[in-house]
Amino acid sequence: MNTIQSARTTPRRPLRVSPRHRRSARRWWLLALVVVVVASAAGCRDDVAETLQPAPAADAARHAVTTRPRAGGPGAGLLTTVKGRDGEPVRAPCSSCHSTRDNVPGRDGGDVPTGFHAGLTMRHGTLRCGQCHAAPEADGGFDYDALHLSDGSRVAVDAAITLCAQCHGPQTRDYKHGSHGGMQGHWDTRMGPRERNQCIHCHDPHAPAYVGMVPAPGPRDRFLQHRSAAPGEGGH
Repeated sequence: MNTIQSARTTPRRPLRVSPRHRRSARRWWLLALVVVVVASAAGCRDDVAETLQPAPAADAARHAVTTRPRAGGPGAGLLTTVKGRDGEPVRAPCSSCHSTRDNVPGRDGGDVPTGFHAGLTMRHGTLRCGQCHAAPEADGGFDYDALHLSDGSRVAVDAAITLCAQCHGPQTRDYKHGSHGGMQGHWDTRMGPRERNQCIHCHDPHAPAYVGMVPAPGPRDRFLQHRSAAPGEGGH
């Protein structure tokens, strides 16, 4: 019993490490740390190289900026109130009906035409149909499938933005600078193409003003509601 107690109470001698061994251990730890850092950096470089693309050169070729065609594609007729077998409105050239008339209703300031255009809403200043539609021809007739500028110059329906630009100057300026009108694709055309909308993709040409809307209520925040609640309300 005395022997066991003596063994337990005998203090152990501290382990002594020579300065030379300490320096050697530090070198090994430093070497291991350098190996880990280099391996991690190499892995990061591989990941970044796979996920990031280099910036294009300043003289890189630029992709085209195109204008989105109107619904139905270039040269397609306009929608009518007549529905086809599939239940969808039929597209037809304006001339299929208007070529049988002597002139365009509304050209001389008359009322909005009835019949096929009975549901048309006209709220575009004092403009009438003939002030934009039906380009005059040399023989005295009209091209009912085209638009025209104020000087009588013919404008294709697919290029209606040219017609809008002759009156809506500030919007046209902003459109050219990219701050008006939507677009899809790449802002930097060195990276890819870009497609821009026309006026008629967002605005009804016969009633271009947007309808007023009431802002939706803000999001519910339980923390803000709790702070603004009256004493004895909104808490547990």
